[in-house]
Amino acid sequence: MQNEFAIYVEELLEEFAPLSIRAMFGGYGIYKNGLIFGLIIDNELYFKGDDIAVEFYKTYNSRPFTYSNKNDKIVTMNYWTVPPEAMEDKDKIVEWVNVALEAAVRAKKI
Repeated sequence: MQNEFAIYVEELLEEFAPLSIRAMFGGYGIYKNGLIFGLIIDNELYFKGDDIAVEFYKTYNSRPFTYSNKNDKIVTMNYWTVPPEAMEDKDKIVEWVNVALEAAVRAKKI
């Protein structure tokens, strides 16, 4: 069962349907056409990044997802926080989703 934040994100992104939000590693992965482009971890939304997308994300002071591995080493993943102002503005969230989907497509081609 998805948590309330995951349900909120699913509703927020409904115009991009069909999407799937699946439980994984204590959070959720967000998929479109079989490509993962987002994560929900600890009630925070992250979108896929790459060299191109990160430049866009940094203009919003977004930060990457990090966690500590079993050796207490900090691991940084190429998923970036989606700020509240993007989640509250329909035009901005569309732009953010498109940037993330493009990054996911580029990552698949590698």
